[in-house]
Amino acid sequence: MDLLHHLALFVRAVETTSFTQVARESNLTQPTVSRQIAQLEAHVGTLLVHRGARGLVPTEAGAALYPRAKRMLELASEFKDGWRAEGERVSGMLRINAPVAFGEVWVAPLLVDLGVRYPELSFDLVLSDRPLDLVEEGIDIAVRFGPIPSVRLKARPLGASLQVCLAAPEYLARHGEPDHPSRIAEHACLVNPHVSPDDRWQFVCRQNGVTQVEVHGPIRSNNLRVLREAVLAGRGIAVGPLWLYFDDLQSGRLRRVLADFESAPLPAHALMPPGHHMPERVRVFLEALQHAFRTAPALQATAG
Repeated sequence: MDLLHHLALFVRAVETTSFTQVARESNLTQPTVSRQIAQLEAHVGTLLVHRGARGLVPTEAGAALYPRAKRMLELASEFKDGWRAEGERVSGMLRINAPVAFGEVWVAPLLVDLGVRYPELSFDLVLSDRPLDLVEEGIDIAVRFGPIPSVRLKARPLGASLQVCLAAPEYLARHGEPDHPSRIAEHACLVNPHVSPDDRWQFVCRQNGVTQVEVHGPIRSNNLRVLREAVLAGRGIAVGPLWLYFDDLQSGRLRRVLADFESAPLPAHALMPPGHHMPERVRVFLEALQHAFRTAPALQATAG
């Protein structure tokens, strides 16, 4: 039995949840793929996948084997190709997870640039505002804002995301500008229930510490781009990341509100599945992310 070949079929079966898709990718028949996975199960002495309502689902043993099998295949690939010298070609599929708006605004342009620099590198960008299980979803690297969700994951600090309170000049001309967080409740607020599930915004005052204010308004959405369009249209006051609103503030389309009371910046990290090896495709993307956080004013936690 060609163990590496069988492991490769198993890994793709877990990632695609379909023997048919694996067969199509491998130029094999579906029964052949099913039979070879069965041979692998006989070799390891336990069931690795079973058919669920939505496709193949790894068993407990299969879920444990998956990251190890993927690591073995990466090592085998490196051994075959030889150790890459600095500047040598970077290739393969890089699967990335990021929050929706950040992925659209910042990650997508990075991938365009990396695709030009490394023509043999391809990307699978998975955008989700809810954290995904990196191992279960086959994610190579993810961008997260806020506390690190799991000690099992490898984390690399990127920087921090400054949260700003802002409104359109037209809105402030009609309704006035609050001079203290306690006045926010008098205004139309554009709320992200994913970030503020209890409809409360948090402000930090040097003298009085943290102040939480209950907010309400005409529009709620878990999509940052929707809230941006609403605040630009003068529908109310919003709180959001500087990296999304930087150009609007620079152009004067929006104005900072309550700048002396804004919350502490959210830490940003790149997260990777556990393991000691970092593939070249992951390294070049991580370095591009770190460079963006070091150099782009919109990604600086102290930007004004």
